[in-house]
Amino acid sequence: MIVVCVILLVFGLLLYKSARVALTPRVNPPTTQNTVVSGAKADEAASNAVVQVYDSGAGTQVLNQTLSLLGNNKINAQSLSTSEFQYDRTYIWYQPAYLDEAQQVASLLKDRDVALRPSQITGSFTILVYLGKK
Repeated sequence: MIVVCVILLVFGLLLYKSARVALTPRVNPPTTQNTVVSGAKADEAASNAVVQVYDSGAGTQVLNQTLSLLGNNKINAQSLSTSEFQYDRTYIWYQPAYLDEAQQVASLLKDRDVALRPSQITGSFTILVYLGKK
């Protein structure tokens, strides 16, 4: 009887330990390496680029002027209205495959203090512009 209890105890401990290891989440660290896309992939990225613009302190008038400026330069831009964030400068977050398009947007916003940032997260966006106060 004691042998059976010891065997059950050891078996239970092994199950507990293996279950604990299996339930431990594994998180990969974010990469900071830029991705370079060229050739057909780059052409596909350019044709699919959508610039989504938030008002993050700039005001509705500046938002509308920016949308017009982008549209006049054949950039597919959409308004996402007012952001919950307020910034002192303008931020452009982009998926790594859309660096050229993000730089093009930044070059059009000559009168703004623009910071370009590659996104470390994936999502249903290609380029996000947060129009800050400057």
